[in-house]
Amino acid sequence: VVRHLAHAREQGYIEGICLISNVIWKGKRTQRLKRVAEVLDVEHYYGANFWTRKPSPKPFRWAIETLGSEPSQMAMIGDQIFADIVGGNKMGFHTVLVKPMSSDHWTTLIIGRRWRESTFLKNYQIRP
Repeated sequence: VVRHLAHAREQGYIEGICLISNVIWKGKRTQRLKRVAEVLDVEHYYGANFWTRKPSPKPFRWAIETLGSEPSQMAMIGDQIFADIVGGNKMGFHTVLVKPMSSDHWTTLIIGRRWRESTFLKNYQIRP
């Protein structure tokens, strides 16, 4: 990912990047988000708390303001349909669904988000 991201930047495909993550509560997950941002050389990151988590418009508006772009010029790349993709679509972003990078957080397992997503994908014969 780091190599591909660097190449895309060098070629001018990417003008700016913001990371948005539903950290829910500040702490370890916020620190993890900061470490990911450092590894990817991304200056701007937003840890959405319980009240401002995706698909709420607040983190997406933050990204628009931070990058100074129009929604139609932005892309949301995410691994969750009902947070990343729905939120990005509601704001007018281009959206890309990818496979999750790691195992789910316990909160994702409890609410059954992946089960709902897999049912949705199977019903519409979509492969991320």
